[in-house]
Amino acid sequence: MEGLWFIGGGRVYSEDEGEEKFLALKERHEHYAHAGIEKLLQVAGDRVYNVTRKEAKNVVRSCEGCRSEVQFQTRQPLRLIVSNTPRERYQADLIDLRSYRAQNDGYCWILNVLDCFSKFIMVDVLRTKEARETAKAFGKIFGQFGEPRLLHTDNGTEFKNETVARLCAKYDARQIHGRPRHPKSQGQIERANQTLKRKLRAGAITNSTPERWVDCLHGAVAGYNRCLHKTTKARPLRVFWGIAENLAGQEEELVLSDGDDVENPRDTEAEDPLDLRQEPGLYTVVRENSQRAYRRMHRTAAWRSDEDVYNDGDRVVLERDFDANKTTKRLALTSKIEEDTFVVERTEHQGIVRLHSMKNEGTVLENISTTRIQRHYSVDDAIEEIRAERIANESVSDDIDVLE
Repeated sequence: MEGLWFIGGGRVYSEDEGEEKFLALKERHEHYAHAGIEKLLQVAGDRVYNVTRKEAKNVVRSCEGCRSEVQFQTRQPLRLIVSNTPRERYQADLIDLRSYRAQNDGYCWILNVLDCFSKFIMVDVLRTKEARETAKAFGKIFGQFGEPRLLHTDNGTEFKNETVARLCAKYDARQIHGRPRHPKSQGQIERANQTLKRKLRAGAITNSTPERWVDCLHGAVAGYNRCLHKTTKARPLRVFWGIAENLAGQEEELVLSDGDDVENPRDTEAEDPLDLRQEPGLYTVVRENSQRAYRRMHRTAAWRSDEDVYNDGDRVVLERDFDANKTTKRLALTSKIEEDTFVVERTEHQGIVRLHSMKNEGTVLENISTTRIQRHYSVDDAIEEIRAERIANESVSDDIDVLE
């Protein structure tokens, strides 16, 4: 046969037999469990000779199964930790700072307690994490800020012991345990720990004492509790205590120590968008914002799994490609997304959708995989991101007009 040679068990294809060679490589790719480019180059020789890297790359990239990148999901779906009022559920954890014992008067640990509803944090310092000292710290926090209905900790011996159990029984607080550093059960307190440690480090460096965190602790906690929280869109201090006007004279005693350079809360009341004297339904607002945050988190988790996120007819917007590391200022949402809205059409392949442009009729984006879907927002959520102050305030109204 002209232009064809057989060598051993393999075959050399002529330049005119590109399609036959491609099909032979595809058969090898599927035979070896969808081998990647490097593996395909290694195993193709038993049937096809003289395979180039470009040819192997084209075969792998044309494989529909490999292109979708959808993996079987064995993890359980995320579950929302529900709290409807302050002091309903606390999460607690210890921050390990033993490396700085000598510079902080022997203190090695910070007991960080988070109110799951308001995101308000309460702290105490410990020299050891023995059961008696941990229980004593819990007692101080419960006495000053109020005891919870449910105390959620990990299963470390500093929390799971008779001393802490007796304290919880005294305050009629139910205690439950999760796994250490487990995002599904301990995620909220672990995230609060990261933020607090970052604030401690920054404060210590500012005070020219890079390793003495104990002097900066109360100021860091005060700053955390006075800032608008991304999830609730409210200040933890106000949500936790209720009407701030009744506690104006107590705030400094509760969250500040002498010498902390934090602005007077009375000076910032007018700047708070959720003034409790004018917003009696704050708890409802916080619950709704927390539910929205949970839905965003659940959708992100679904994008990374094999769950179908979008249904036929869903409207979405497509984010532009840009290097976020080079962004030096906050961008308006209209500069982050295409000025078009798309309608989703599901395909027969899981994790693959087709997008129909609403602005340019007849324009269709084919084979949008889960990696692209991760960079989509539903229209309602895009508007919500605007109202959540993800963009500059002066561009809010224009952006909403574009989407609506």
